[in-house]
Amino acid sequence: MPSIRPGRLVRPALATTIGTGALLLAAPVAGATTFDVSRTDDPAGACATPPTGCSLRQALAIVNATPSAPDVINLAAGTYQNDQAAQFPIAKSVSIVGAGSRSTTVLGSAGSRVFNVTSGTVRFTGITITGGHAGTGFGGGIDAENGNILLTLDRVALIGNSAAGGGGLNTAGTSGTPTTVIDSLITGNTAGKYGGAGVLFYFNQGVGTFRNVTVTGNTATNVVNGGLIGAGGIAGANGTVTLVGSTVTGNGATGADGAGNLSGVFALRDSIVSGGTSTVAGRENCTGTSGGATINVSQGYNLDSRDQCFPTKGPGDLVGTDPKLGTLAAAPDATSTLALLPGSPAINAGNPGLCNDTGLLHDQRLLPRPQGRCDIGAFEFQLPTLDGSPTASGTPAVGSTLSCASPGATSPDGPATSVATWLRDGGTVATGDTYVVTTADVGHAVACRTTATNAAGAVDATSAALTGVAASIVPTPTPGPGPGPGPGPGTPKPPVAARAPKLVLSPRNRTLRTILGSGGLLVSTKCDLACGVRITVKYGRRTVATGTRSVAAGKATLVRVKVTKAGKKVLRGKKRVRLKVTVVATAGKKATTRTVSFTTAKSS
Repeated sequence: MPSIRPGRLVRPALATTIGTGALLLAAPVAGATTFDVSRTDDPAGACATPPTGCSLRQALAIVNATPSAPDVINLAAGTYQNDQAAQFPIAKSVSIVGAGSRSTTVLGSAGSRVFNVTSGTVRFTGITITGGHAGTGFGGGIDAENGNILLTLDRVALIGNSAAGGGGLNTAGTSGTPTTVIDSLITGNTAGKYGGAGVLFYFNQGVGTFRNVTVTGNTATNVVNGGLIGAGGIAGANGTVTLVGSTVTGNGATGADGAGNLSGVFALRDSIVSGGTSTVAGRENCTGTSGGATINVSQGYNLDSRDQCFPTKGPGDLVGTDPKLGTLAAAPDATSTLALLPGSPAINAGNPGLCNDTGLLHDQRLLPRPQGRCDIGAFEFQLPTLDGSPTASGTPAVGSTLSCASPGATSPDGPATSVATWLRDGGTVATGDTYVVTTADVGHAVACRTTATNAAGAVDATSAALTGVAASIVPTPTPGPGPGPGPGPGTPKPPVAARAPKLVLSPRNRTLRTILGSGGLLVSTKCDLACGVRITVKYGRRTVATGTRSVAAGKATLVRVKVTKAGKKVLRGKKRVRLKVTVVATAGKKATTRTVSFTTAKSS
């Protein structure tokens, strides 16, 4: 099996699957009602057959009117229309669970935002929210304007929504109740005078956590808000917004109070802020709430492409550096992010000790973290994988050429190179697909290793070892004339040693039945030099069995000699026979021949 180079830990991939049409079902709660919404249209009137047979709006009407434990609304794959030109209201704790953001989409309308949340613990999972328009109001995708709302977005895509403030999401209130966004994408949203085209934390709340989130391509225009700065990406007011393992890039704003990516107070860890635009110089990436000095807190290992975000740098921070990001997919979903291109300084630059202490067990794509050391941002460049183990082949003898058949390498995030190396007892001795055996290999184990390397690091796998390397090339049999006298089954290849080896042999006295079976005849052979042996077994004048083997120096080796088809015809039906065994041991240009005869044991 392929192995990871020391120091490079790869965790198993998460079992969660999204975007395949399978519902990401929430666990039921006692006293709660689960609605399996079956209608994607948006009819007027009440649901006739709850909890099934309802539209999304009909299910929400029942949830809002029923005092019970938090309910669950399951949305199968499909596009859920907004035909009433009115927002979908949520006034009580509920979980809305889709089949993955690529499969389940909830639409707004030209005259309405998508969801309006006024109370409760509300969780959205596995959906895309798009096409909401709040006009001069707040929160085109989701508006949550009440201090007692606990809001979570999990694997959600907020795409193409608009509002005067908080184009994708607006969350506001006075209680400081947190908003959490994880494994999600916020892109293509727009805002007006209040900014926060991606997300706006308005009034006094400003408490939120983003983990494995990409915020990109959001734009706020003509931001003029009495000196309260509104960014195109995320705009905070009071309180601190925390970003962990996230990427905020390519957001912009125009207007006297506009800023690019972030405005407000943020605490960042393992995150990228880059490529923001603003008509006010110095606000492209980060600025304070009221346009003053940035007071963000770096918790370390962030990348700020302009050196605007952190008055005090944290450990491992990279500033004034291009992160070398790819582009967003043409049809994005919640798992879509901006890839780290090969050569990106963010690869393997995240916190080496705290990568997964705050839920960074995977990246936004749900692929495992870390791949060695965590990357900065929402994308974790994946190590290559090998499609099996290499195979070493050839004759393990001095002068012979061995070949390494390397497995294929898979590297979805960037190119990988594969290199074969040769090992002697585990230590590297050569590089390349072939290797010529030397005298230093005699008596040792030789194997090959394939190493695949990409921008994230390397993985390798090692072949089974070729053991008992001989001092000369093992004889290669050539066809003989069959039973009867003749030149024998083969001729040794040219030797390389200087003298003939000393040879000791001892046939194992076995029954004829066993010799004729699959076991064959075993001959114990020992040479004082590494040698190749050729064994011929005769019954009278007929050759009935042959075999060859490489034998290590000084080591008694059992050589199995199989009876030929012609030999079986000669010996079949006999109870006991006398056989003559001749062994030719070759080392260098010298050969030693020994012959012994024995009578087989009587079959029981």
